[in-house]
Amino acid sequence: MRIVMTSERLPPSRGGLSTVAAILDAGLTARGHELVIVTGERSREAYGTTARIMRLNSLRHWWLYFRLLLQADVVLQNNISSKTLILPLLLRKPTVVALHIWLETPDGRITWRERLKILLLRRCTRIITPNLEITDRFGGDGQYVTNGYDEATFSQKREWCDREYAFVVVARLIEDKGVRQLLEAFALVSQDRPDYVLNVVGTGPEEAKLMKLATDLNIYTKVRFLGALDPQGVSEVLNNSRVLCVPSMWDEVFGIVALEGMGCGLPVIATNVSGLTDAHHGYGLLVEPNEEVIKNFAEAMKTITSTPNRPLDYLTDVEAYLKTRNRRAMVDAYETVMREIC
Repeated sequence: MRIVMTSERLPPSRGGLSTVAAILDAGLTARGHELVIVTGERSREAYGTTARIMRLNSLRHWWLYFRLLLQADVVLQNNISSKTLILPLLLRKPTVVALHIWLETPDGRITWRERLKILLLRRCTRIITPNLEITDRFGGDGQYVTNGYDEATFSQKREWCDREYAFVVVARLIEDKGVRQLLEAFALVSQDRPDYVLNVVGTGPEEAKLMKLATDLNIYTKVRFLGALDPQGVSEVLNNSRVLCVPSMWDEVFGIVALEGMGCGLPVIATNVSGLTDAHHGYGLLVEPNEEVIKNFAEAMKTITSTPNRPLDYLTDVEAYLKTRNRRAMVDAYETVMREIC
C-alpha cells in the first residue's frame, strides 16, 4: 500500500506519540509498504527511518502534501490534527485516525476546537484508539487497538534474586502524574519496609518541589531522582527494581509504561483510571484515585511486598498477555484496518 502518515511528533522527541510513530514507521516499511511521513515538527534530527519525511514548513510543502494525497491508497493520522485532516477528507481518501487524546477538557467541557475534531472524525473511514471508553463513543467506526511496547528493549534481563528492594516510577514530573502522592505513600511504607528505596525516572516542572517534599518527609536518602533516561536506561532501572508504581491522578488514554514494567518482570500498582486500567489487566494491584489514595497506595505497596518473592505472585501468565500487546501485534492490527478500507 502507498500510505501517507501524518504525525505531529516524531523521534527524537519523547512521549507516546513519537513512540507510536516510530513503531508504525519501522513495522510498515519492513512489510514493504511505501510510507511517507508528513509532520509539522521542525526538528531535522534523524532517527534511523528509511521512510521519506516531509515537513509542512511552507506553501510549497502543502502543495506537495496535496500531490502525495492524490497518489496515496490510504491516509493514516497518528493522533488527530485538524489542519492535516481536512484535505484528505475533501479528497475522499480512505482515512484512518489513531486517536490518543480525550476530546474534552479535564472538567468535561468541549471547546469549539474539540467540536471541530469530533465533526471531522465522524467523516473518517475508521477510528483507532487504545482506549476502550473512547472506542465505544464512536460505535461501529471505532476500533480498539492497544499501543504496542518495545519488547526487545523492555524485557527481563536480571534475575529476581539479583534485584535491589526498590519501587520505581517512570513519569513526567507534573501534578497530574501523582508523584507527590506516591512520595507521601512511600513515606508511610518506609516505616514498615525500611529496606526499600524509590527510584524516580523523569523530569518536569514539579521536580524541585518533589525533591523538597522528599526532604520534608525525611525520606530523601531513600528516594533517587534519576532524571530523564533513554529507553535503554529506563529498562536498566526497571530491571533493577521489584515493583512499578503508576499513580496517575487523571484519566490516562493508555498506560504503556505498565506494559514496559511487566516486560521487565515487575508487577504494577496503578490507579484505577481508564486506559491505565486496560493496560494493567490485573497484573498487580489497582487503587482508586480518591481522597484516600495516599493511604490506599501505601497499603497496596505493603501488600505486594509482604514477602520477598510476593511480587512474582502477580505475574502468572503475563508472557502470554504481553504477546498480544507488543509491536508486532500493534502493526498487524493497523495493517488489517488499512487493508480493509482500501
